[in-house]
Amino acid sequence: MTPTRCCRSRYLRIAVAALVLLLSPVHTGCHSGTDADGDGWTAEDGDCMDLNPDINPDAVEVCDDVDNDCDGLIDEGVPTPTWYYDEDDDGHGNPESTVETCHQPKRYVSVGDDCDDQDPTAFPDNPETCDGVDNDCDGTVDEGLESSAWYPDTDGDGFGADTAPVRACVGPDGTVATRGDCNDTDPTVYPGATDSAGDGTDADCGGNDGADPHVGLTSASKASIQAALDAAKDGTTVWVGPGTYLEFDLTFNGKAVALRSTAGPSVTTIDAQSKGRVFLLNSGEGQGTMVDGFTLTGGESNRGGGIRTYRTSPVLTDLVVTGNHATADGGGISSAFGSPLFRRVLVENNSADNVGGGGYSDSSANVTLEDVIFRNNQAREGGGYYSRNTTLTLYRVGFDGNVALAAGGRGGGLVLVETTSVEGSNWWFEDNQADLGGGAAFVSADPVVQNCLFTRNNGQTGGALRLENASPDLSYCAVVANVAISAGGIYMTGAGSGPILSGTVLAYNMGGNLYDDPGSSADPGIACSSFYAEAGETNHNLGDTNGFTVGQEPDFLDYDAEGFPVDFHLAPGSPLVDTGCSGDSDPDGTRADIGAYGGPGAAGWDRDMDGFPDYFWPGSITDAPQGTDPADYDCNDDAPTLQSCTD
Repeated sequence: MTPTRCCRSRYLRIAVAALVLLLSPVHTGCHSGTDADGDGWTAEDGDCMDLNPDINPDAVEVCDDVDNDCDGLIDEGVPTPTWYYDEDDDGHGNPESTVETCHQPKRYVSVGDDCDDQDPTAFPDNPETCDGVDNDCDGTVDEGLESSAWYPDTDGDGFGADTAPVRACVGPDGTVATRGDCNDTDPTVYPGATDSAGDGTDADCGGNDGADPHVGLTSASKASIQAALDAAKDGTTVWVGPGTYLEFDLTFNGKAVALRSTAGPSVTTIDAQSKGRVFLLNSGEGQGTMVDGFTLTGGESNRGGGIRTYRTSPVLTDLVVTGNHATADGGGISSAFGSPLFRRVLVENNSADNVGGGGYSDSSANVTLEDVIFRNNQAREGGGYYSRNTTLTLYRVGFDGNVALAAGGRGGGLVLVETTSVEGSNWWFEDNQADLGGGAAFVSADPVVQNCLFTRNNGQTGGALRLENASPDLSYCAVVANVAISAGGIYMTGAGSGPILSGTVLAYNMGGNLYDDPGSSADPGIACSSFYAEAGETNHNLGDTNGFTVGQEPDFLDYDAEGFPVDFHLAPGSPLVDTGCSGDSDPDGTRADIGAYGGPGAAGWDRDMDGFPDYFWPGSITDAPQGTDPADYDCNDDAPTLQSCTD
């Protein structure tokens, strides 16, 4: 019997598919309409692959180089995917190098968003690293990373001019990470160079024509920092090279000497190894005495484990004070009498058994803190800083993650007790914790503060701030998303409490925005401010709401998944825009906005100390008011960025 054409076609398809099961001279299935694959179609009915149920005249054509619907056409009417060539094999292709085909070609991928297809470290969402590359393809290089100081080195001697540095993650061409060159046109002049007396040249940049003491630079260096300080003359500089120096109770003995590192605190450490303080300045030193560019650690003493100033007025700058301990007060720094200046100092991970885990001042000291951050310090009270009977001036000072450990302890971030005078601007308190005043506690203290921020602080009473017979003047502040059993925002007690709040917003504070203790009521003065509480939360217990509005959602720029604000800039349409106190203006000349970014001091924020102020206007950085260049401002003030940025 000779098979028909229909059956021959069927045998051919089976053979090509390598699925021949049994062949016999009689083939009744073809003529009887046998449905071999059970899809409801036979070869006679038009099933062009009767051993594959996914292929039949009813099937939907898909992009797979197969005639799925048996109409004689392959992949007709089906969108063909675009593939992008991935030269660097990072999973992200070049958007300008494409092919369209149903099968993925070798080294092609389905996403075409690579900004540099020759660099496997550059693709969207890749974490930014310090390498001069736009790793995350957002158009900005090395943003959000710790910046370093780079100094121009014109003469190529390895030391940069001792001038204002360029801050970047990777040094620009012609810069170095070491400073101190007092003549950057002469390669024989630099810290540690041989300096012959009488030639009219200060070759070692110590301040004298002749050899000045230095440490860790050459074979002629002094064996220790203390030896160099002992040998130094008034008005000179002792340069210290990178390294770790195991010394304690360092003292200047009253000399006007500048002790400076050539390479900064990240690579220059003085470790007291718990044998004493790191520095003790108690010999009448004045502003001509300087400590500049070190990490100070391992200090142990009763007061001021890292630094103790007593009846002195030194300048202490570009320091990291970390891992020090006080058996009494001031784990990191401590001051009594005198007028010390602390500038660009990070005080973190210090502890005190009594008060002031990060710092402590008392006894009529006159302390100035500029660009100082107290982070993750702890003590019985005043986890960050504790001040009693002191004159304080604080500009751009932050308290972050500090803890007061005692039951009933006050001030996770800051405690002010009977302070003579306190003023400043741009204070911020975040993630601090204490039973009484999670962020801060003011006791018989009346600071005057322009622009402040309290957020995510935690306490039993006064999650953000507790006032006891205190009358602070707080203008243009944001007290937002703090937590307490009573008054997550501000808790007031004592007839002597008469705080003044102006241009301030209190919102989303659990336990209430403001509580006035009825047993010892205060007398607050509130003007051009706004209180907002979610449904079910207490707002305040004041009878008179004259001077502030209640119930307006502030409309901040950004909120987290739970609905709490995380960016305290205002959205452009916020009801707090241009509603500050009459006569007060923002830096652009418009009427002041309510909140931390309103009022004359709104452009003073620089929480990450990168040298670029946070932008102050509503909306994103691209919403800059006319006449304001957003390149002069910071779009991310939470981490040290390398440069200003425009989204």
